Amino acid sequence: MPRIADYFFKVATIFLVVGIAVGLHMGISENHSAMPAHAHINLLGWVTSALFGFYYAVQPAKAEWRAAFIHFAVYVAGMVIMLPALYLKYTGYPQFEPLLAAGSIIVAVGTLIFASLRTLDRRVRRRVFLRRHYPTATSVVIVRLLAELKSGWTGNERGAKPCQIGRPRPARCCPGRAAAHEMDVVSCRHCGCTRRRVLRGPRLGVI
Repeated sequence: MPRIADYFFKVATIFLVVGIAVGLHMGISENHSAMPAHAHINLLGWVTSALFGFYYAVQPAKAEWRAAFIHFAVYVAGMVIMLPALYLKYTGYPQFEPLLAAGSIIVAVGTLIFASLRTLDRRVRRRVFLRRHYPTATSVVIVRLLAELKSGWTGNERGAKPCQIGRPRPARCCPGRAAAHEMDVVSCRHCGCTRRRVLRGPRLGVI
C-alpha cells in the first residue's frame, strides 16, 4: 500500500474515534448542540479521508506524486483547525468563528488540490499518447499530402486547367454546325481559363 494511502487511513481512523466519542458525550449529557460538529467530524474526518486513502490505494502511480503529499498536508491541517473550532462554536464559544472560517478555506484548498490531480492525469496521458502515436499520425498526413500533390501534377501534365482536374473535358463544337450555333468566349469563375459558350435557342449550354 502506498504511504499516502496509509496516512489517510490512519487519519480517518483517528477521526472515527473522535466522532464516536463526541456522539457518546452528546448522548450521555443529552446536549445535542454540537451535532453539526459531530456530522463534520464523521463526514470530512472519517468518510472523506478514508475515500482519499482508497483512491490512492488503487492509484499507486498518483500516490507517488508530490501533489498527493501536498494534498494530504493541506487537507489534514485544515481539518485540525476547522473541526475543533466548529465544536467550540456550537458549545458556547462564538469567538472561534474566525478560526473556523480559516480552517474551512484550508480544507477547500486541499479538496481543490485533489481535484487538480485529475487534470494532471489527463495531461500525462495526453503526453504519453502523443509520444506513442505522433510519428504514425505524421507519416499518414505526409503520405496523403504526397498523394494529393501527385494527382495535381498528373492533371496539369495532361494540359487540364485546375478547375477541370477530375472533371470531363469540354467537347468541341462541330465545325459543320458552327453556323447553326451562336458562340462566344466566357471566363471560368474558378481559375480564369476560357471556355466556349453555345446558345441553343432558349437554353444556355457550356461545352
